[in-house]
Amino acid sequence: MTTFADHPDAWHCPGWHPDHGDAAAELEMLRAFSLRLIRRAPRLHARLDIFEPGYMKVDITRGGRKLGELYTSPGCVGDPVPGYRLYLFGDHGESEHEFREIDEGVGLIESFDP
Repeated sequence: MTTFADHPDAWHCPGWHPDHGDAAAELEMLRAFSLRLIRRAPRLHARLDIFEPGYMKVDITRGGRKLGELYTSPGCVGDPVPGYRLYLFGDHGESEHEFREIDEGVGLIESFDP
């Protein structure tokens, strides 16, 4: 079921069963982040990967090298505001980051890949 789309403006909402969550809201969060990222760092690419029903992520690459993966992160009990989870892949392993503000996440990527 893997579906890829290379530019955020070309992404379409998957037709998931509602039990899988709000696909439209998740897609719009990923799109907003990705558009901001490629505007600020045009050498980077954001590719949507719908890898099974209920799951989607954005692969962040530069020159064919995968730098990271971005997911939405549901709010926690007592703090229902959703955010983002970002995994960055470097020569010395993987790092995980959680944040709510798009600019914070874009800054993490920019500092990781100057």
